[in-house]
Amino acid sequence: MLSCPSCGTTARLARRLHPVHPTSEDQPDQADTDPLHFDNIKTQRQLSDEGRKQAQTLGEPSGRSSWPTEKVISSKFHRAQEAATLLDMGEVSVSAT
Repeated sequence: MLSCPSCGTTARLARRLHPVHPTSEDQPDQADTDPLHFDNIKTQRQLSDEGRKQAQTLGEPSGRSSWPTEKVISSKFHRAQEAATLLDMGEVSVSAT
């Protein structure tokens, strides 16, 4: 399965995978300081306002593929789950790995 190397977000579309990675880059002081404890959101980089806009734009009908969405899979990072939810393309599943 393909995924973003930084956060692991993947939206699975019928017959293909579409990696999604909205930005968190305008917050250079953030780092994933405790990457083994996904429930500790305060130690993770967060989506920026621009990243939230990017996720919403990708999820708009004009930004979507004409193929139906089969599955939306997110990594365990909070920013990835938030981006997957903002896509508004279906129920989000969190990857086991």
